[in-house]
Amino acid sequence: MTQPEPSAGRQAGAPQALALILAMTLPVTPLLSLVPNLPQLFQHFASTPNRDFLVPMIITMPSVCIALLAPIAGSLADRFGRRRLMLLAVMLFTICGLLPLWLQDLKQILLAQLGVGVAEAIIMTTGNTLLGDYFDSAARQRWLGLQGILGSIFATLILLCGGALGTINWHMPFLMNSLGGVVLVWMLLTTWEPSHSSDAATDSGSGAGAGFPWKTMRIVFGVTLLIAVLYFVQTVELGLMFSKLGASSSAFISLLTTVASIGVIAGGWWYRRQKQVGVAVNITTILLAYAIGLIGLGLSPNPAIGLPFGIVAQFGNGLVVPVLVGWALRTLDFRYRGRGMGLWTTLFFCGQFISPTLVAVLTRMRAGDFLGAIIIVGIVCGVLAIPAALIARRAPAVPAVVL
Repeated sequence: MTQPEPSAGRQAGAPQALALILAMTLPVTPLLSLVPNLPQLFQHFASTPNRDFLVPMIITMPSVCIALLAPIAGSLADRFGRRRLMLLAVMLFTICGLLPLWLQDLKQILLAQLGVGVAEAIIMTTGNTLLGDYFDSAARQRWLGLQGILGSIFATLILLCGGALGTINWHMPFLMNSLGGVVLVWMLLTTWEPSHSSDAATDSGSGAGAGFPWKTMRIVFGVTLLIAVLYFVQTVELGLMFSKLGASSSAFISLLTTVASIGVIAGGWWYRRQKQVGVAVNITTILLAYAIGLIGLGLSPNPAIGLPFGIVAQFGNGLVVPVLVGWALRTLDFRYRGRGMGLWTTLFFCGQFISPTLVAVLTRMRAGDFLGAIIIVGIVCGVLAIPAALIARRAPAVPAVVL
């Protein structure tokens, strides 16, 4: 059973929030640091059987682990404690993440990445859960907004540093995982195990005897999966969109995607500044940003004209995670918060696998017209924004339980 340490009288603030924000940067660190060096990995393992299948798994395996294991991680967090599980996960991430610095065999590296994936599933789930445990709705909104801002900045820095380290040799990008050591020390010094008595009130209205709030969370989960599929359209395909618009070099494409990420920062800032804005209003805003951005990108004659539309679409992405995580956290009671956030994490990452398949199917339906497929996705977003706007008009000031 869970045996939380006493936390009465403790007030969480910036040190705890920043520790959690930095911790939740860890799951994207291996992905972003290795993506620029994927050609180098293919070259190094050129003689390895099935390299076309195995080399990409170095990058994708952690994400698969998150999608599969997050619900288990959430249940363990509810049962045995969030902080201690988070600390163990960060330690596992650091050890397994640094092992490839010395490994030469591809299968051994994949085993290390499997350990990284297990750790990431726990970190993603317990990190969001602790945000709900430490902060009430108003403070949580501010920190979730800042997470969106800092997350985009950290992602850019990790991408650049990973690329620079890759110029030394193929091992060196794994050095970025040493960030886990910094997070571990920071969390040891600043965080504590939350207790039920210190829990911030939820908006679900569930009493002490209430069970898991399936009625509301089914809506949260359904909207999360839908929005996640749309979210990963840009996360995965934005570089290809600019390429199809005429950006010819990888350096130019990287510059365009980096500039477009200003929209993510703006979305996080906008969420942080909101007061009494309902979930449905934010969902409508996200869908409209996607509609304008994706249709505009699909119709643009060149990258220069497409870039502003990319920024608009990325503004929607900047809202997605804080809006959806905030909605879920406000709905979940302390006893079920880990379990609920584990399920939420799985559904969100399922969008990462569904999204490219959806775009590929639409592209095939358009006889290979990739930008035409992107326009179709944008039109769908515009259509979906209509019912969301109607719901927002009926209940514009209800922030959490009803959409």
